[in-house]
Amino acid sequence: MALVRIAFASVTRGCRRAALRGGALRERGQAIVEFSLVLTLLLVLVFGIVDFGRAYICYTEVTNAAREGARLGVTHATTAAITTQAQNTAGPFGSGLAVNVSYLSSPGLDSQIKVDTSYSLRFITPVGALVSLLKGKGISTGPFTIASSSTMHME
Repeated sequence: MALVRIAFASVTRGCRRAALRGGALRERGQAIVEFSLVLTLLLVLVFGIVDFGRAYICYTEVTNAAREGARLGVTHATTAAITTQAQNTAGPFGSGLAVNVSYLSSPGLDSQIKVDTSYSLRFITPVGALVSLLKGKGISTGPFTIASSSTMHME
């Protein structure tokens, strides 16, 4: 029996030494650290995709609103009607859409109408703060202005 105890004790001591030398005990927290690093990068990527998608949709809507406002303006519509048309065309961004209508005329040429639209977009994820930080402006959450302009000849 004593011989069995000595053999068992030497085996368990050897396993502990091998575990310490092999790094099994030191690698216990390595998976958590690696997961946190990968998760951080993955979340930044996903948040960036979401906010970039929103910004692209907003840019498309603001551009379409400027074009539709100018198309209505070439028919000699009022400034209020042009502004309403642009805001209605902008969809969900219409309530915060700023519209500026101006009439351009040059000697010897047809007169033109110019419609400028802009919208202040706030990101819904913290990626906006990272973008500002990368630009060297410090941490800022926005708003970021998306603007467009459309010019057409009057009929």
